[in-house]
Amino acid sequence: LLNKYKSIYAILNLSCVELMQNEGIGLNVASFLTSLLPICRCVLKSKTSKDFKIYNTQDCIEFMLNRCTNTRIETMVIATLDNLGNVLDVFEYTSNNIEEINVPLGTIVNDLTTHNATDIVIVHIHPHGIQNPSKNDTNFFNKFSSVMSACGIEIRQNLVLGKTSCYSIKDSCLTDYKQLS
Repeated sequence: LLNKYKSIYAILNLSCVELMQNEGIGLNVASFLTSLLPICRCVLKSKTSKDFKIYNTQDCIEFMLNRCTNTRIETMVIATLDNLGNVLDVFEYTSNNIEEINVPLGTIVNDLTTHNATDIVIVHIHPHGIQNPSKNDTNFFNKFSSVMSACGIEIRQNLVLGKTSCYSIKDSCLTDYKQLS
């Protein structure tokens, strides 16, 4: 399988049907392999602030890739941080739509202010694979940045994750995941 699909990540993202099209892979093995990624995601989500610190863009990408490996709809993930970079809490917002997130800004602000957030990192996952922010993404993030500033919440990083790379709205640059190895 590794020779054919080139990475464990690619294998774990296949459906049962796709896996069973390979010689020697039956329903039991296919079911097992397709369950690994969601199980790993749940374990990684349960990590506490003692387990991960976000100091820079690379840390942010690593943390979010570990959490969001099986996302199939557009999702926005916001991690709250303390002043030392410890991840305190993580909020996920989706609208069950593959192409956009339609979550009221007031809901997000309420979540963050209720939990006394002072610093955050934002990641917007594009499951279709294109890391470039859409016009709607850019408009939302500009409005969101103004609101966060008014609430006294610093946005440390603001990323759009695609399949192989991400775009930092804050830094206006592209990072290929291979560069992180």
